[in-house]
Amino acid sequence: MKILVVCGSPREQANTRVLAKAVEGMVRARGVDPLTFDVRYDRLPLFGLEEGDGAGPGLVKLRSDARAADGMVICTPEYHNGISGALKNALDFLGGDVFAGKGILLLAAAGGGKGGINALNQLRLIMRALSGHALPGQSVVDPECVLPGDPPQLRRECLERLAELVDGLVQFTEATAAQRS
Repeated sequence: MKILVVCGSPREQANTRVLAKAVEGMVRARGVDPLTFDVRYDRLPLFGLEEGDGAGPGLVKLRSDARAADGMVICTPEYHNGISGALKNALDFLGGDVFAGKGILLLAAAGGGKGGINALNQLRLIMRALSGHALPGQSVVDPECVLPGDPPQLRRECLERLAELVDGLVQFTEATAAQRS
């Protein structure tokens, strides 16, 4: 079984990346193979260019890993009450055939205040359009959850909530894998 963990932040020092790396470790600890896609490092052309314009290794990786995944975790920052443009660009390259029947865990990293919820709501709309099963559980990681360091880590109480959500995704993915085959 494979779960794709997507980091939707284009920023180098992003709490979204700290979140994605923590989830990747949790997926691996549960005996599931994590696949990863990071919009900062796995560069994509702009969606809507003519076929073949700018298609490169990032796009090949995204499409291949998304198809191979049995479930997904999408981590996003919230920019101006929505998901990052880089994440939306990545999702635009994927069709409903990639998401159909798969469990999708939605997570956000807030920059401050009470952000994150609007980005998660926007992701739910996108998943609905792509036939993905956005799981009901979700989480917003506030800046206070991130401990400084090299590399930064998440606080124990934040990890506990994420562990519950990852367990739910793994259980859903195991239960539905046979139906998708």
